[in-house]
Amino acid sequence: CMLCMVVIVCTVETWQHLTRLMSFSCVALVVMSFAALYQRAQGIQVNPSFVDMNLNKGMPGRVWSFYENPNTFAEVLLLLIPVAVAYMLCSKGWFGRFLGLFSTGVGCVAMAMTYSRASWVGLAFAAVVFVLLWNRKLIPAGILVALVGLALLPDTVFNRILTIFNTSDTSTNSRFPLYYLSLIHISEPTRP
Repeated sequence: CMLCMVVIVCTVETWQHLTRLMSFSCVALVVMSFAALYQRAQGIQVNPSFVDMNLNKGMPGRVWSFYENPNTFAEVLLLLIPVAVAYMLCSKGWFGRFLGLFSTGVGCVAMAMTYSRASWVGLAFAAVVFVLLWNRKLIPAGILVALVGLALLPDTVFNRILTIFNTSDTSTNSRFPLYYLSLIHISEPTRP
């Protein structure tokens, strides 16, 4: 991501370059999202290494599009969905606005099908920051939209959200030893 940022800053010189980059990002978002929708339509087996089967009964398989892991796919979506929203808002023509809106919509549907809790939290945080920077007067409306959105979520998505702070979730518990090993590795001085 940092390398992409350096390339973008070094190559984008005009407004046309930026809007062209944003439009291609929207097209990429649509292609990846349609691949995920196709996966869901074909049917995906639930991978027990991705989901705690006891806490997430009835949850369908997690989509991953062109990536090998649903969390990686969700991270890419997390980067591209805000670009699509920005493109929708800054486009002057109807085609750009439609492309931004359409890619945002299919990207959010694909994000929901990844069942990636951390990316959902990241997308919600990005939305809050976006509203704060764009127009602070929209914060009450944003809260209302978020509450209505939570009420309209499918049961499998809502149940997955409820497992974020559940310490008996094996998906969450499996990460604590990794965090512990990372902290030990960071705190140890390097030896020659």
